[in-house]
Amino acid sequence: MNSHKRQSSTENFMILTKLMQDEIMVPCKLKEKTFSSLASLSTTNPNHDQNDKLNSDVLDHYKFLLLIRNQFLQVNPFKNDDECLKNIKFKTIFDNLKHHYTELMTTLDSLSNDAKAITDIYKENV
Repeated sequence: MNSHKRQSSTENFMILTKLMQDEIMVPCKLKEKTFSSLASLSTTNPNHDQNDKLNSDVLDHYKFLLLIRNQFLQVNPFKNDDECLKNIKFKTIFDNLKHHYTELMTTLDSLSNDAKAITDIYKENV
């Protein structure tokens, strides 16, 4: 995937969630409406007790999308685990985003150190 596509996906997500937030003036009207966009995510061994944690309505999805959007607006995204994610699908997505974001930042930190070291080598030899 090229960088333009990744940037467009991120920008698209940020723009569409902002539009969603601006358009929906009374979010509580979404309560009790069904939405299954995330239904394709599988969870391990769901049982009767977990079924309540799998169910969500449109309001839950709305809040979750804003939570993810807000994470990207923070100085340290996905560092704050204080958010209560009762829905297993939401928690799985959040944890995956947190993991991948952390790995990306670790890799970029390492590459930044490499760039600094290469610059230092150049300065020493010029």
